[in-house]
Amino acid sequence: MSVSQEIKYLLIRLADQYETKDFIKDDPIQFPHEVAKRGGSKRDIEISAILSSWLAYGNRKQLCLALQVLHELMGYKPFEYLNSYRWWTFKYCDINMYRFYTYYDFYTLFNNLHIYYFDIYKSHTIGEILRQSNDPLQELIYMFDNIKGFPKDKKSACKPLNMLLRWMSRKNSPVDLGLWDIKPPKLILPVDTHVHRMALELGLTKRRQADMKTALEITDAMREIWMDDPVKGDFALVGFGINHKR
Repeated sequence: MSVSQEIKYLLIRLADQYETKDFIKDDPIQFPHEVAKRGGSKRDIEISAILSSWLAYGNRKQLCLALQVLHELMGYKPFEYLNSYRWWTFKYCDINMYRFYTYYDFYTLFNNLHIYYFDIYKSHTIGEILRQSNDPLQELIYMFDNIKGFPKDKKSACKPLNMLLRWMSRKNSPVDLGLWDIKPPKLILPVDTHVHRMALELGLTKRRQADMKTALEITDAMREIWMDDPVKGDFALVGFGINHKR
């Protein structure tokens, strides 16, 4: 789908306006940044980013409050917390944590992470494993397909995992962390119902369902503007949503 020059100029302006350090303070990406600021290792930052993208649904203020509670629980040292087995205390805990998540779901996520870090990948980070994969998104789906909230296949838009890949892969960004060696052209724009609605209004897609085909179509439209970094358009759509009220 061809993007008009007028829309291209608008998206470029919005991306430049919103991809700044100021974006971080109201976004869940603030937590892996805080872990990094406190001297966290690559594993610490990975775990924080996985946890933060996993919960990234709904109201951002409430989401960030929930993530703050969890990061304080971990002492902002996620890998040390993972290694301590303290998360095991939530194995039978059905107390609500955030939205449709319980603390048992937190346990299952950390149980998965423990298996991968200590039994499968051992001395490697998740980023090092993904770098060797021809399909990093599919690799992440395999890793977390038993975790509530993460996608089971590529039929959905896979928003949390695509967001995680954006956060961890884009380098030279004032927002994204850039710790994984995955080339930005391989990334897919994180699409949820809000981003989908903005893309429809801008004519970046005509598809009415926020699924993987739609995410790929929107990413291809952004590639007309940022050939080597299409997911930069994520900032433009966020900015459009803030500035443009229906």
